[in-house]
Amino acid sequence: DFIRIRKFVEKGGTLLLTAAHLNSSLQPDEALRFPLDDTVIRCLLGNDYQNYKKRVELSLGKGKIIYYPENVYPASEIIRESYKNDMISLAKDITSDEYGKGWIKSSEKVDFTVWDSKDMRTIYLLNVDWESDMNSRNAVLTVGNHDFNIDVERYRITAVRISDEVAATGSENTSDILEINRENGVIKLRCQTTKPDRVTIFDGTTGESMTKEVNGAGIFTLEFKP
Repeated sequence: DFIRIRKFVEKGGTLLLTAAHLNSSLQPDEALRFPLDDTVIRCLLGNDYQNYKKRVELSLGKGKIIYYPENVYPASEIIRESYKNDMISLAKDITSDEYGKGWIKSSEKVDFTVWDSKDMRTIYLLNVDWESDMNSRNAVLTVGNHDFNIDVERYRITAVRISDEVAATGSENTSDILEINRENGVIKLRCQTTKPDRVTIFDGTTGESMTKEVNGAGIFTLEFKP
């Protein structure tokens, strides 16, 4: 496992851990015990890793390691605040490059995941508000330099397709966006539907959103002119 982690860091990843993550003892009430064969750990943290007294940042290849020498897990009050700040900083660094491609701003009521294909990014959104009686929750979609509000209904996955700083989604769960192109200021979109639907686009260049109706089932080409 540590060999794979080392390769991950060398290729540009960031490893965040504490001494507790290296503890070979399975009993939490026992003293810290490092593995007898610690060759890879030394490669990651240096030969003097057992003598560190405070948080350190170490470079390895294209990446880095942030190491806490305390034998506690991140939830411990001893390191929790500092560890949390490191996690927030790392998350911001990772997501900052993603916003222009299309991203969802943090929400307690809507979870999302992202899938990139050759020509398009897809964001899948899920309303996780199981407690209230609200039928939908708002999510904030960022495309280009603009934010857009999207209603995410319960009991279904909402898919948003993004290409060329244009996002598109259908109202029906069985509809799909096949292709998005911008030509001479006109946004052309191909979609497939199984029933009448409303297709909405969000233009990350102008900040405009537009909706068109599809009258039935089939594959359609729609044009949106800002």
